[in-house]
Amino acid sequence: MTIPGGVASIGEGAFAACSRLASLDFQGNAPSADSTVFTQGSKAVAYYHPGTSGWKNTFAGIRAVMLYPPRAAGSLKVTITPAGAFPAGAQWYVDDGIPQPSGAIVLGLATGNHTVSFSTVSGWTTPASRTIVVKAGKTTAIQGAYVSDETPIVTLRSAAGNYAGLFYDTNGGGVTASNAGYFTAKVTAGGGFSASLQESAKTYSFSGQFSPYGLWQTDSIKGTPGLSASLQLSLNGGNEITGVIGNGLWTAEVTANRAIYSKTNPAPWAGQYTLIIPGSPDFADLPGGNGAAAVNVSASGAVTVSGTLGDGSTVTESAFVSGQGQWPLYASLYSKKGLVLGWLTFTNDIAETNDLEGVVAWIKPAGTGTKLYPDGFDWPYDAPSCNAFGSAFANQTPLMGWTNGLVVLQNGNLAQSLTNGFELGSNNQVTGDGSLKLTLATSGPKAGLFSGSVLNPATKKAVSFNGALLQNRNLGYGVFLGTNQGGSVVVGPQ
Repeated sequence: MTIPGGVASIGEGAFAACSRLASLDFQGNAPSADSTVFTQGSKAVAYYHPGTSGWKNTFAGIRAVMLYPPRAAGSLKVTITPAGAFPAGAQWYVDDGIPQPSGAIVLGLATGNHTVSFSTVSGWTTPASRTIVVKAGKTTAIQGAYVSDETPIVTLRSAAGNYAGLFYDTNGGGVTASNAGYFTAKVTAGGGFSASLQESAKTYSFSGQFSPYGLWQTDSIKGTPGLSASLQLSLNGGNEITGVIGNGLWTAEVTANRAIYSKTNPAPWAGQYTLIIPGSPDFADLPGGNGAAAVNVSASGAVTVSGTLGDGSTVTESAFVSGQGQWPLYASLYSKKGLVLGWLTFTNDIAETNDLEGVVAWIKPAGTGTKLYPDGFDWPYDAPSCNAFGSAFANQTPLMGWTNGLVVLQNGNLAQSLTNGFELGSNNQVTGDGSLKLTLATSGPKAGLFSGSVLNPATKKAVSFNGALLQNRNLGYGVFLGTNQGGSVVVGPQ
């Protein structure tokens, strides 16, 4: 994420809900900020440029690192595992240079071969030195796994189970349909695993065996177009798989969480929710409609999603929620040429504005043959703030904190906005004039969604729309489709 040089301050909690934020590139002097800007324990890194001022070793509680101008065309990122080796002094070096902490990126490396080595740490077996290849304009990413000299307290058996998550480029290349997708794995009690990587167009299946300390690496995943991988299975109760995959042209980080909930260990987030992905004010180039979905979480942690994006694309998914309340949203779109992807988190906190929230990337390439946005678009993952949010849903009477409401349609090639009033009855039935039809789903898998139509007086034709109610905001948001643009629908009090 790039922070422009003109930013003088960052408000409280601006990124507090963005737990997957990896880095920020500050173009100017250090802005004012307090310790609530980022989520507690955030691993994000603040990068700043030579010649700027106000910077120290940390910024608002996260590590701050100066970016040096690249002398050549490549860079290198090394992640060290496990985290328990950090306090003991685990670091890495490229070509015996300056020691670097886990996750640091060294810029300006000449293309070609370089040697990565690791510091010697008491009580740990040091990873072997490796020769890596740096390519022009790319960031090579690898992992180095230290092994404790003590007998592992937690065995592979405790990490057995099903895992699901996402992989995407976090090293400046941007999320695309070819370097991002959905990752799943099934790990046995002995550490064997079968896994799959789902890109928009293809799914690659592979298998392997984790070491007694949870590491698996390969220079070439069989059956893939030259993909290498390094995966680390958490053996300390973290219930996750982390790592990197890449093909020399891009490098993506992998995070997958373990399914831990069941009927005897129910998920605390079980229930029904509605989710909104707000439309863009730049509705000529990006969808102006508000994406809306119903999200259902079972007692065993299963998550099902059903909804519509801001350009009318249908989204469905089946996943599960992690012990941290996160679930990976992923759907292949536009005949497997595009995608929507992101981590969503249930907050389960009445003090929070949103009951679930996160950041999503939405990619539509040109040439998909659709009438809306035929040139495609790139809804970036590094949005300035969480760009998806939602509410718990309860079938109550009345559904909202008001009974006299309005439906407002804007943009989407309309000559002018359309506004229609209605009354919400004691049985949550809608009464309005003849030009408005509105249906509210109060139960079932699509509870919280609405649909309907309104007469456009300019064309004498009905305009269909759909969306979702956010009970925690007393508002509803949705989308209607114009001739070549998506339009915004808002439902609220009169």
